Amino acid sequence: MNLEKIKDFFLGIKIVVMILLYPIVSVKCYRKCKKENDEDKKKFVFYGILGIIGIIGYVVMIFVPLQQKPIIFIIALIPYGIGITKQMKLILKKQGEDDEEEEAKTMAYVIPTVKTWCLPSGLDEEKLMEIYKGISKIIVEFPEIGIKDEKLILCLFPKDLMTYGLGEEIKVEITDLIDCEKEVLDRLASEVGEFMKKIFPQAKVFIKVECYDPSDGYWASIK
Repeated sequence: MNLEKIKDFFLGIKIVVMILLYPIVSVKCYRKCKKENDEDKKKFVFYGILGIIGIIGYVVMIFVPLQQKPIIFIIALIPYGIGITKQMKLILKKQGEDDEEEEAKTMAYVIPTVKTWCLPSGLDEEKLMEIYKGISKIIVEFPEIGIKDEKLILCLFPKDLMTYGLGEEIKVEITDLIDCEKEVLDRLASEVGEFMKKIFPQAKVFIKVECYDPSDGYWASIK
C-alpha cells in the first residue's frame, strides 16, 4: 500500500511539472508566432489545443481510482506530448528565422574592403585611381559577389613608412565579401592579380581574398 502511495506521489509530481511547463512553452511560442498572416500561428493554435486536451486528461486523473491513473496518464500524454513537442520545434524554427533576419541586416551593411600594399613610391592620383577603378570594376562584374556599384567598395592605399623594396612585391587584400564559394574567390584573386601584373609587370604580385565571418564583431553607422 505504501508503495502505491509513493508511485501516486511521484506521478503527481510529474503531472504538476508538465502542467506548469506547458504554459511557459505556449507563451513563448505565441510570442514567436504572433505576427499577422503568419502560417505558424495556425499551427500554434492547433498544437495548443492538443496540449490542452492532454492537460484536461491530467486533471481528470485527480478524480479517478489509483489503478486507472497510469492508463489515463498514457492516453493524456499522447496529445500533450505532440502539442508541446511541436510548439518547441516552432520556437526553434522561429528563433532560427529571427537569427537569419538579424544576420541579413548586418550583412546589408558589410562592404568589401580592398587594401593595396607596397606600391611604388611617388604614384600620382591618376595612377591610384586607375588601380581603384580597375579592381572595383572586377569585383562588380562578379554576379556571385552581389556588389553592383563601385561606391559600395572601400578601397584603401596604406602608406608604407619604409621605402626600401616598394614596388618589388605588391600585395592586395580583398576582405568582407559575402557568401562566396572558394572557386569564386580563386577566380577573383586571379583576375585582380592579372590586372595588377599588367600595371606592374616587374613586381611580384600577391592577392588575398576573404569572406566576411559573421562570428566577427561588426558595427556600422548607416545614417
